[in-house]
Amino acid sequence: MDQHSSGAAQDPSIGSTAADRATKSQPTAAGSTPTIDAVQADSRSPTSNGPQTSTWRNFARLLGCNLIVFVTSICIMVLELTATRLLAKHHGSSLYTWTSVIGVVLTGITLGNYVGGWLADRVNHRKALAWLFLLSSVLCFAVLWLDQNVSNVSRPNTMSWPAWILCVVAAIYLLPSMAMGTISPLVASMALSGESRTGITVGNVYAWGALGSIVGTFLAGFFLIDTFGTRAIVAMTSVTLAAMGVLVASGQVVFRTAVLCGWLQLVFFVGLAAAATSESLGGFVHAISFRCIGVSQAIGDLLSDTTQ
Repeated sequence: MDQHSSGAAQDPSIGSTAADRATKSQPTAAGSTPTIDAVQADSRSPTSNGPQTSTWRNFARLLGCNLIVFVTSICIMVLELTATRLLAKHHGSSLYTWTSVIGVVLTGITLGNYVGGWLADRVNHRKALAWLFLLSSVLCFAVLWLDQNVSNVSRPNTMSWPAWILCVVAAIYLLPSMAMGTISPLVASMALSGESRTGITVGNVYAWGALGSIVGTFLAGFFLIDTFGTRAIVAMTSVTLAAMGVLVASGQVVFRTAVLCGWLQLVFFVGLAAAATSESLGGFVHAISFRCIGVSQAIGDLLSDTTQ
């Protein structure tokens, strides 16, 4: 009996367990050190800035993805509408031409969507997106060269006229449409990363893409073609795609430098040379001469009125 009581007195852990439980169960006084349970409860409680920061980050990412799809859809529709004007010089603006252009562009977008979805699961999104924009810019600018060379090839006697038009349009516009079609699946995958609301996210991306197609249609049909001409618009579309590649290439210093100092300079000067055809120069000279004649007549009428 004495040995048992002395052992309990020598081992303080036996009595301290009950004392610790009693201490933890009592509320802490003001100014005292918080208990372990209180610290764990504070660490589990969400901070005031965390959810707001995450919400704004998700909003900024979704807005950037929407703008990327919006600009890409504008470029697709502008290129599609300028295709009929370029082809009309060599093959006419018939129903076969319009049907071939619409069908080839839709086929390119379909194939590009499949390839873009395949790439979205295998590559880094930002790096791949920058290179896809550059590839789209190169292929879009190549339309000016292909239009001159492919259109000059004579039609085989064994091929019908609608089939020949379809082949010409496919040779010029299938690859640019396919390259631009790969961008939307990558952007949709970027928008879904870290986002729990998949339905509204995908709906936003598709809606902004459709809005870009609408804006591109009216912008090209009502303003760009009449103001700048088809060749200049194709060069401007190529510049826009390259500029988008520079914007999304975050951290790729070599890529940005090469595009800004190399490719964009080439597109700018060669695009100006391609746009300055004999017809555009002739129209410019005619407009300037018409203005000069009008000014000279006004000056002559003014002088005649002063002499009288």
